[in-house]
Amino acid sequence: MTHIEDVVSCTADIVTVSPWELVADAARVMGDRNIGAVVVVDEEHQAVGVLSERDILRQFGRNPQTLAGMRVEEIMTANVISCSRGATLAHVNRLMVDKRIRHLPIVENGKPVAMVSSRDVMAHQLKAMEGMRDAADRMAKLLKCFKTLSVEEVLEAAASEVPNVFQAARFTMSFDDGKDSPALCRRGCPGSVEDLAVSAAGDGPVPVRRPVPDSCRRGGCSGECVLIPLTVPEGVHGHTCARPEMNFVCLCGWPSEEDLTPDQLQYKVALVQDILATTLYNAARFHETHRRSMIDALTGVWTRRALQARLHDEVQRSVRYRGPFCVAFLDVDHFKSVNDTLGHAAGDTVLRGLADILSEGTRTTDMVARYGGDEFVVLMPQTHLDECLLVINRLRERVVGELAHADGRPVTLSGGLAAWEGETREEDLLARADAALYQAKDAGRNRIVAAAPAAGRTESSSVS
Repeated sequence: MTHIEDVVSCTADIVTVSPWELVADAARVMGDRNIGAVVVVDEEHQAVGVLSERDILRQFGRNPQTLAGMRVEEIMTANVISCSRGATLAHVNRLMVDKRIRHLPIVENGKPVAMVSSRDVMAHQLKAMEGMRDAADRMAKLLKCFKTLSVEEVLEAAASEVPNVFQAARFTMSFDDGKDSPALCRRGCPGSVEDLAVSAAGDGPVPVRRPVPDSCRRGGCSGECVLIPLTVPEGVHGHTCARPEMNFVCLCGWPSEEDLTPDQLQYKVALVQDILATTLYNAARFHETHRRSMIDALTGVWTRRALQARLHDEVQRSVRYRGPFCVAFLDVDHFKSVNDTLGHAAGDTVLRGLADILSEGTRTTDMVARYGGDEFVVLMPQTHLDECLLVINRLRERVVGELAHADGRPVTLSGGLAAWEGETREEDLLARADAALYQAKDAGRNRIVAAAPAAGRTESSSVS
């Protein structure tokens, strides 16, 4: 909220006259100083009245001849309406309108320290409106930058545009996006994120303006910073946000501290908080929805959608670097009859157990995905066909030895393998692996068939 001392200087010399001075002399002082009113003070410099242009003109209209020898005390407004330097601009404006006055002394301990005019108030309001309009235009530009739902790209767009809204040279934005460390974006800020987070959290969701933290000063910053907490609804990351203090914006490095008036600051902060909090909330929700679409809810392995994206990348990488990789199509033998006779809950137990064995028995660089129903795909980068056959056959043996259906029968697995042979379409590679899978089933199940190179034959592993 803007106070009157933010509008006029309370340290400059104030023009005063005594009650016994001639009105003509006072009018001459007002003309020389180009001011519309002066404060009338007694011997102890206590305010006893105000003499304005209106007082002089009113008397002139009544009897011009009497002004020549008239003293100030005869026509001044004796009932002084004043305010303190801590009065708000809104209070001063309302006082002027209610009392129909255009000049208001600022008085401390009975002594005038400044004079505020309706022109001062209006000029400040016009400047504030211009600043707010400029801020709104800049925020509209910022909104156009948020065409993505990537948290990282939202932060980059904010780092590009938000400092311009405040005319700040340095900027830091932190957002707890549910990872081990918060997403972070900086522009010229040397401060410790932890120091900034503690400062931002000190007043809850209310923006604060305070001296820059010690770590910033050691990095060469000085003056004040504005810390803007971002209130993002909890739970949008798939968990309860344990570090709300890490959601903040910090700005510093103003061209002039006086340019950042409280009203403009409050308006700009409200815009930034609303836009960034909403945008980050949407980005986090999108990220969580996207993550869930990539993880199979039943087994916890990747989904078919995630596999297709990874397989596309692997094909592109191999086309460029000619590196080998393989895919394995795996299927639980007689799974439909298991669901029909033992129930879907029993079938789900088998699928979860199979997913665990496949995940535990492959490398972190490999990818295990549930392709649909009881079908799984294992993608193995930088792997030749014979190496893939060895690993997948070992997994098949482990499934037989460790997994059993609800009626005690061992779970068996059939699979088809295919090595990349230069296909530019990932579906062609999957089709070869799928064809090999059907060969394994036709050959009696509980076996792995490796699709030989196009010019060769198809080989299968032995039945366990």
